[in-house]
Amino acid sequence: MSGVPAPTIARFEQQYAISLRQYVDLALALGYAGQLESFMQEPLYKTIEELELIKQNKNRVRGSKNRE
Repeated sequence: MSGVPAPTIARFEQQYAISLRQYVDLALALGYAGQLESFMQEPLYKTIEELELIKQNKNRVRGSKNRE
């Protein structure tokens, strides 16, 4: 129904490796159109600057409470 080859589906089931196009094709064939639509509606981050700020903050190390 999805048009995705069976070996690709098997690889996805075992290794979670699949192209975005094939993932969408499978989701649509399985009736998940609404979930895909809601997932893609509003981006979590709107600019590259927001993503860069998050990346910088991920590498921050918290200080100790007992700092002198």
